[in-house]
Amino acid sequence: MLNPLGGVEMDPDKIKNWMDFAQQMYGQDFWKNIMNQENMKDFMGDTQRQQPIHNHAASNPPPPFPAVDIIKTPSHYVLLIDLPGFQKEEIKIILNGDSLVLQGQSQTLQHTSTFIQKERFHGSFERQIKLPEPASKDHFSAKFINGILQITYSRLELEGEVVEIE
Repeated sequence: MLNPLGGVEMDPDKIKNWMDFAQQMYGQDFWKNIMNQENMKDFMGDTQRQQPIHNHAASNPPPPFPAVDIIKTPSHYVLLIDLPGFQKEEIKIILNGDSLVLQGQSQTLQHTSTFIQKERFHGSFERQIKLPEPASKDHFSAKFINGILQITYSRLELEGEVVEIE
């Protein structure tokens, strides 16, 4: 939509929806990561600082963490979630109908040296995953093997019910 001055008018509701969508796709830390000082310097054109070697974070936004594959079988859904370096005690799963929240806290590495390249994830995360169908805790299982969290739940066999007409 054009405004009288010839520019494009911004719809605040559309911007808020886009911001909510971005946060849902990229996790709770999305806006904090976007607005951190280093990224803001890149955005504002600050060329005075020295670029670290092999820093791809400024040009390529990180993929959502953790990575999730969802597989549909005739009777179940299977979620495969990559959590390298985590222990099962560091992960929390919250099931709420058709929504799954994963939270985790890994041990932060203590280094006295300067990183030249830093791509591995350390610290805490939270990711909400929309499930293809609602899940019941009674038909839900989770296993953690070699850094992969495997969640399996039964598909609901919903049959139509006949409704009497009065």
